[in-house]
Amino acid sequence: MSYGTDIKDAREALNLTQDALAERIGVSRVSINSWENESAAPTKKYWPALEAALGIKLTLSAEQERAPYALDEKYAFIPRLNALVSAGNGVENE
Repeated sequence: MSYGTDIKDAREALNLTQDALAERIGVSRVSINSWENESAAPTKKYWPALEAALGIKLTLSAEQERAPYALDEKYAFIPRLNALVSAGNGVENE
């Protein structure tokens, strides 16, 4: 099974909507949808709340953890470039 299927199946077994699950763990419905469709993976920051809300144990492959996009609480998708720019890793403003 994939993490997206695990999340969706557990959510549906608990009769939770994506909105209800999102509210419980402090993310948007778009984030839940993205995780279930595997267009993005939940960042480890949200794993404990997600696992507790659903009663499951998440496991992501190393490849899934290195996905090019990470979810943020304010935006659906944030390219990892933002993290590099914020950290000042060799990218300077002109």
